[in-house]
Amino acid sequence: MKKLFVILSLTQMLLIKAQESNFDKNSIQTIVGIIDKRDIGCLSEIKRAKLDFKSREVFYNIIPEGYLDSDYNRHYPYLINLLKEKGIDYSESFEPEFSSIWSSDGADGYPLVTNCYCKASNELLNAKYGQNFIKNIEKTADSLYVMSRIHIP
Repeated sequence: MKKLFVILSLTQMLLIKAQESNFDKNSIQTIVGIIDKRDIGCLSEIKRAKLDFKSREVFYNIIPEGYLDSDYNRHYPYLINLLKEKGIDYSESFEPEFSSIWSSDGADGYPLVTNCYCKASNELLNAKYGQNFIKNIEKTADSLYVMSRIHIP
């Protein structure tokens, strides 16, 4: 039983190493993180977001998959107002957040990144206004929401 476990563990580790080395030779660092060079759709969306950002700044809310609690978007009215003060539009992404898998030759699969346009726009906002701009403005909006309801149980 131990030999079988060791063999399966070694096989798993070798498979992971093979996938990592394959991804490393095909990977490229972009504004949205490391993606596969063969993900042409994501690369073109990043370029389009950079071009569009010059004329219009938009914050994209990417709604996460799965169960959300009832207070998930409670600060949005405050967030939208804070963004308007800086001249930034607010929009929601309706594209799913998870990655899909693409296979180029039937055997070699790689993950496709989704929401590349929205992620690139948000990262461009972070680059322009400070690295934690989005996180900080969302915290500020949530604080404003809490302060506005401080006397409501």
